[in-house]
Amino acid sequence: GVSPNGGGSANGILINEGTIQSEGDAIYLNAGSNRSTGILRAIDGARLVFERPVDNSNNTLRLEGEGTIALRNTIIGGTVIVAETAILKPSGGSTRLDGVVMDGDLSVNDADLFVMNGLTLNGELTVGGPEGQGRVWFDGTQTLAGNGTVILNAQANENVTGLLIRNDGDTLTIGENMTVRGRKGYLGVSPNGGGSTDSAIVNRGVVQLSFGAINSRFTNAGLFRVGGNDEAHIQINSEFLQESSGVLEIGLGPSGLHDRLTISSMATLNGTLKIVQSSQFSPSSGDEFLVLTFATLSGAFTEIIGNNQGSVTLNLDYRTNGLSLVAQ
Repeated sequence: GVSPNGGGSANGILINEGTIQSEGDAIYLNAGSNRSTGILRAIDGARLVFERPVDNSNNTLRLEGEGTIALRNTIIGGTVIVAETAILKPSGGSTRLDGVVMDGDLSVNDADLFVMNGLTLNGELTVGGPEGQGRVWFDGTQTLAGNGTVILNAQANENVTGLLIRNDGDTLTIGENMTVRGRKGYLGVSPNGGGSTDSAIVNRGVVQLSFGAINSRFTNAGLFRVGGNDEAHIQINSEFLQESSGVLEIGLGPSGLHDRLTISSMATLNGTLKIVQSSQFSPSSGDEFLVLTFATLSGAFTEIIGNNQGSVTLNLDYRTNGLSLVAQ
C-alpha cells in the first residue's frame, strides 16, 4: 500500500487472494482500500494492522494465528472469521464495523469501537480490562444479534466501559440468543458524558451484571439477572419496563446480603420474578429483603419462582417506592 514515509497511491486497492503472514513484528495493510479472499495470519506474537478500510461486502475475511489483528479503520459488510487463537483488536479512534457478521473473538480495551447497521456476534467480545477502558458505540438504531457473548470488564476505579448508544432517539436491541455479562459495566449513555440522553435498550437475550448502571430506558423481554453473588447492585437511571416474557432474577444470601435493583424513574412490572438463594442460606420468618426501589410503580409480577424457601414463604410486599420480600 502507501509507504509510511510517503509515496505510493493513497487510492490504490490491495486484493489478497493468497496468504499474508506477519511473523515476529508487524505488517501494515495500507492501501486506499483492502480486500481479502485468502488468509491473513499473524504468528509468533506478531501484529497484522489494517490502516485503511476493508471492503468485505459479500465476502468472508479469514484471520488466523496466535497474534493480534489490529483494526484502525472500517470493515464493511460480510463475515469475519477469527480462527485459532488470533484476536481482532480495535486500535485508534476511527475503528468501525459496518454491518458485519463476526465469527470469532474481538477485544476492545483502551479503545473505542463504533458499530453501524447492526452486528452479528458469534464469538466473544471482551470490553475493557487492565489495559484500559473499552467503549463500544452503537451509531443508529440496530440489533446486537448472533449467539455470542459480550463480557463487560470495567475495572474497579473506572466507570466508562460498556455498550453505549451514540444518538438521541436510537434503540439498541440485544438479540434473543445473545448474552451480555460481567462484574461491572455500563449500558446506554456514557456516565462520563457523551452518547444519547434519549435512548432505549431492549433485552431479548440475557443481561447479567453485578455492578454498574443502565443509563437508558430499559425494556426486559428476556432474562435480566442482577448479579449472581448475592450482593450485586445495578442502577437504572431511567424507566424500567418488564414485558410478559421477561424474567428478573434476584439473589439472596446470608448476613443480610442480597441483590438490589434501583430504578430512578417509573417501574412497569409484568412477567416473572425469579428468586435464587445461596446454597448456604435459608431465610427465617420475619426476614425482609428490599430488592427493588423505584420512583413510581405500575403493574406487578404475574409469576413468582423460588419464593418457597424451606419452611418459609417469601411474600411480595409492594410499597410506595420499593418492593420487599418478606419471609413468613
